[in-house]
Amino acid sequence: MDSLPRYLVLLRRFSGSVGRCVVTLSLVTIAAYFVIGQVAYQHSGANGLTAAFAAALLCYSGAVLALLMTSINTPDPNAATSRLLLSILFRTAIPFGGAMMLSSSTVLSEAGVFGLTVAFYLITLATESVLSLTLLNRSAELRKAS
Repeated sequence: MDSLPRYLVLLRRFSGSVGRCVVTLSLVTIAAYFVIGQVAYQHSGANGLTAAFAAALLCYSGAVLALLMTSINTPDPNAATSRLLLSILFRTAIPFGGAMMLSSSTVLSEAGVFGLTVAFYLITLATESVLSLTLLNRSAELRKAS
């Protein structure tokens, strides 16, 4: 746990239920939007803010769906593999598929919507991965207790 950055250790400590994980992911995404949005605004003006918001929304929605897939508890080990693959699909396809569609717009493309999506994707991926591990550890503890 010492090798993890401090904010990831805090995320892992304060999360546990799905609702708390979604709230934590929301707060991290909003904080990232304030930082990245300011840089995008300096680079492209109001179009940069729009592109940053679209990228944040795409990455956030993919991460929330991945968290929900991870949180489903079933006793079948094959279902766990299917859930993992579906969460990877949601986490990756929604942000990058949406970014490709938004890149066809010249205004958002000039504002760098695809690059902003990559930035938000990396932030939400790290956060969602730590939160998913917390959910999986909690479900394993509940299975051992019962």
